[in-house]
Amino acid sequence: MACFCRRSQRRTTTVRNLDQNNFIPSAVEVFNSATQTVDPNEEILFLQTNYNTGVSFSVRNDNLGVDIVAAGVYKITFTGVASTAIDGNISLALTLNGVPFPQSEVTQYVTSVGPQIVSTTMIFKVVSPNADIGVINTGDISFDITNAKLEIVRTGNF
Repeated sequence: MACFCRRSQRRTTTVRNLDQNNFIPSAVEVFNSATQTVDPNEEILFLQTNYNTGVSFSVRNDNLGVDIVAAGVYKITFTGVASTAIDGNISLALTLNGVPFPQSEVTQYVTSVGPQIVSTTMIFKVVSPNADIGVINTGDISFDITNAKLEIVRTGNF
């Protein structure tokens, strides 16, 4: 019986050296359980750090969010419980170096009858370290926010 093997068509597999793919997973969560009034163009305060599991983050000294200190891809999520004295639309957005990121902006109708959960999530590619991440009121009315939580997870390199 003849063998019809094609030795010239062997596949070659290249294995990446671990040093070329130095990915360190990490996460941070900053929180503020107290009720705070957030006026238009004002950022939300985060007074507590629940956890910080890596070298990718530094909590901002002004309590307005988190500094990302390592380049990479990050999933950023904000959640909070919003209420207003009068019925109306509230708007908020994630900020990058103090500038609202339009793709993260969320507008929600909130009534004076009861609080509403508001949230936004975005994937950011941070090219240069020291990216300040926060949350800002981008709307025209003030609102109260309780249980404000900003969670940032480093998901990979690019």
